[in-house]
Amino acid sequence: DEDGVLKIRNDLFTLARSVDDLKEYLEKCKGKIIAVDTETTGLTYGADQIVGFSVSVDRYSGIYVPLRHKICHKIQEKTTPLGEDGKPLLTKAGKPRTKTITKLHYEDNPANLPVEECLDLLYHTMRYEVARVIMHNSEFDMTMIQQENPKKYDMFMVKTFDTMILTYIYDAENKLWNKLKEASKIVL
Repeated sequence: DEDGVLKIRNDLFTLARSVDDLKEYLEKCKGKIIAVDTETTGLTYGADQIVGFSVSVDRYSGIYVPLRHKICHKIQEKTTPLGEDGKPLLTKAGKPRTKTITKLHYEDNPANLPVEECLDLLYHTMRYEVARVIMHNSEFDMTMIQQENPKKYDMFMVKTFDTMILTYIYDAENKLWNKLKEASKIVL
């Protein structure tokens, strides 16, 4: 705006609600530089999976694609603890003790989109449709994508630029390398 303050319109950052939403956004990406990031269940190759990914064609817009998100329900059950003799433990007043146990139940989120179809679209765009893909710690994101289907996703063929390299160049003591927010303020 006129004060030099960057204002981001949240309506330009969208949640893909269908494969067509993703296709429409990826059409805007053709021939351009895009940023890609994966969200995963953890940081261990082979053990963890992609739960979603985001794509951005500029600093003002982007799309998030949910793939394997879960909804967590807390279920509380009251139980009566048993003594060594198998009989219920009693309070001082002679009533059976009760204990509340909380269990977690997970179910697939209905907003999830088809994993293979969405990753196929992402890979095709990254490999054939864009000028370059920007990532922070691209080794991790690209390995996570490749492990989804190693025969189909040859990530070595994707032209990438890893912003983590900039942090190594700028910060010789490597204090910024894993801190994307801090690095983006200084380096990007």
